[in-house]
Amino acid sequence: MNVNNAINVFKNIVGVEVATIQDVVKAQSAGLYITGKDGWGYDYDIEDEEDGEKRTPTEQEIFDRITKALATGEKVYACMTLANDLCVTKDTNTIIQSNFFVNQKVYTMHKNKIMKGEIIYLSLSRGKSKGEAHNALLGDMAEKLYYFIGFYFTRGNTPKMSDSEKEDIIDKIRSLAMDDYVVLKTEKGEYLPRLVKEIFESKETLVENLMEKN
Repeated sequence: MNVNNAINVFKNIVGVEVATIQDVVKAQSAGLYITGKDGWGYDYDIEDEEDGEKRTPTEQEIFDRITKALATGEKVYACMTLANDLCVTKDTNTIIQSNFFVNQKVYTMHKNKIMKGEIIYLSLSRGKSKGEAHNALLGDMAEKLYYFIGFYFTRGNTPKMSDSEKEDIIDKIRSLAMDDYVVLKTEKGEYLPRLVKEIFESKETLVENLMEKN
């Protein structure tokens, strides 16, 4: 079992191929889930021979299914499931890359002085979504803001939000959003929003950048 050869088995299921029963036992003891090449496990219901009713298979029956699959040369994987809102991509190119990470100490300019801060938020998003994707991303947020704020100004009698008002709020939220940026917490406890290009790994690289501009 080579853990360096993990693949996307199905949707948000990631796994590594297992070739022996020993691999299966190790994977199960580590809390991994055994599946076939399609991402389906071997714990599907079985029809009882006595009464014909479907029932949950025993651990031994599941183990026997896995053993049979390996013996007949089927692909068997030890898997883990990512959160439902995450996905895996294979051989996908991206233009968004960063050498920075959350909790990293970096340097930036603030009030004409070099300031050290810790990255507490990092966003690499770029571009503006349109149409259905635009509404799906920000529509729910717009409704919550509208009714939350409206409650205080109308004493709970906020009129229903129209589609045009929803679109206006979505556009406003989008216009206020920053792409490819971070939020730093300084040693003095201040919070500074910065574009990624405005932060540096060391004082030396920051100074070099300033020198190049001059």
